[in-house]
Amino acid sequence: MRDCPNAAMRDRLPDLLHGRATDPALAEARTHVARCEACARELALLRDVRAASPSPGVNAARIVAALPAYRRPSRWTRISRSPQLRVAAAVLVVAGGIAIGYDRDDRIAGDTVVALAPTPRPEELAIGENLSDLSDSDLRGLAREIAEIEAVTSAETDVVDVPSVGQGGA
Repeated sequence: MRDCPNAAMRDRLPDLLHGRATDPALAEARTHVARCEACARELALLRDVRAASPSPGVNAARIVAALPAYRRPSRWTRISRSPQLRVAAAVLVVAGGIAIGYDRDDRIAGDTVVALAPTPRPEELAIGENLSDLSDSDLRGLAREIAEIEAVTSAETDVVDVPSVGQGGA
């Protein structure tokens, strides 16, 4: 025996079984099943399968009664969930992170300059590693000794001609 050539009717058999078809479609499907032996056998098979498998008892009214009643969110909740507020908060967090990063970089750079000070070359005057370790009297004595030093640097031997600039800017 061959299957029914009417595919549209075969597709309506589950709806007919469960009673989900509309009235005109349901009447048309029942008429077709009464005339078509293949569809009648398939509908019987669907009924047997449905009877063999236990269906869970779903009490929709009990489920709906257990759900809490709808409450409109408070104004604060609606405001706190707004996309504009979330974008503003993200901008503040990023700006704060950048500000902290710049502050940290400044402190690190200051520490790095002291920590990475170049060691004096032999021809340069070496005062010491850290002037803050010297006492006030030591610093005064050092200043007197520096003032008494007579030295000529290479910059003093070169003649540099600097053009004067008038008040007009030219």
